[in-house]
Amino acid sequence: MTLRNGRRRTAIPGLAGFSFALTLAFLLGLLFSRAAHTQTSSLQAQADAANLLILEVQIDQSIISDAMNAYQFDRNIFLPIGELSSLLTIALRAQPAKGRVSGFVLTEDHSFDLDVPHGTVTIGTTTNKFDPTLIRVMPDDIYVATQLLQSWLPLRLNTDLSRLRLVVQATEPLPLRLQRQRLATSLGSAKPDGQGLGFPKMALPYALISMPFINQTVSSKVDRVAGKTTTSVSSTTYMTADVAGMEAAVYYTAGANTGTPADFRMTLGRNDPDAGMLGPLNARSYSFGSTSTLGVSNIARSNATGNGLTFSNMPLTRATSFDTQIFQGPLPPGWDVELYFNDALVGYQQSRADGKYVFADQQLIFGNNQFRLVFHGPQGQVRVEK
Repeated sequence: MTLRNGRRRTAIPGLAGFSFALTLAFLLGLLFSRAAHTQTSSLQAQADAANLLILEVQIDQSIISDAMNAYQFDRNIFLPIGELSSLLTIALRAQPAKGRVSGFVLTEDHSFDLDVPHGTVTIGTTTNKFDPTLIRVMPDDIYVATQLLQSWLPLRLNTDLSRLRLVVQATEPLPLRLQRQRLATSLGSAKPDGQGLGFPKMALPYALISMPFINQTVSSKVDRVAGKTTTSVSSTTYMTADVAGMEAAVYYTAGANTGTPADFRMTLGRNDPDAGMLGPLNARSYSFGSTSTLGVSNIARSNATGNGLTFSNMPLTRATSFDTQIFQGPLPPGWDVELYFNDALVGYQQSRADGKYVFADQQLIFGNNQFRLVFHGPQGQVRVEK
């Protein structure tokens, strides 16, 4: 018995030893629990590796990937929805850390949102539940059973395990670049017939200032040679908007450790089909900054672009030369463009280092000459200029 601060305290024999033993048991239990969890995670990783498949992906008799990861659990084949969407140019983005897949399918009004933690998928305005055993969230992607993918996306998926091949059939047209490249190989086989339709003029007044359209691309690259690591980063910005009652376009590209110098181009200009600009000059178009020079038959050829000022009172629909026409403009990274003449495909180009496209010396015919530029973006975007 002890006396402290005027009070008596009785020591219970063995209490200190019991507390120490309890603490030791708790620490040992925690240690064994962590070890068991680590062993379980290791066993799970080994089980996943045992079910791993490396598939070749084929669509329309063309191979779009020779090595895509997939998994087989029981009788179900699980495919990475993020990687498959990227291969098929479907604008879906997978976030495995959040268990989410979001974006749109073919058109922006056909939205898609997959929420794995809550077990729901929203397509357009309809929300449904799904069997959680048909989805596996992996560190690299979210893997979905083929029967679910076929019910969500306009696809038919056939897996040939004997050949380790995934054959994809689209039930709706997909904006695949390989299809446009295939059409480009047959250029010249179709002859334009010179027939076309006339369209009424639509008034599109220039604004003092408008919300800009911005296309931003950032890429990075890491190389390791002879034990030395080098990192390069490049960025490309293309922006258009109405400024001070004119159409403005800005193109800027720069990179760190890429060896490519920065490039900056800006153009301000305006078009008026009624020839009501620049007073007595009756100009129909003018631009300054980075502009192109029109060619003169037997004197000078059309050039690409350069800094300067141009204006013209030539009708906007008239050819730049008597029997030829040139089309050129900005083409951001990842985009490609098709040129149609009276509904016949006559040209195809992909984005290049200088961010431009040029279709020079396009032959004209007597009668109607209708050209159409169709731009395709990396996520299925489509833009048409006539």
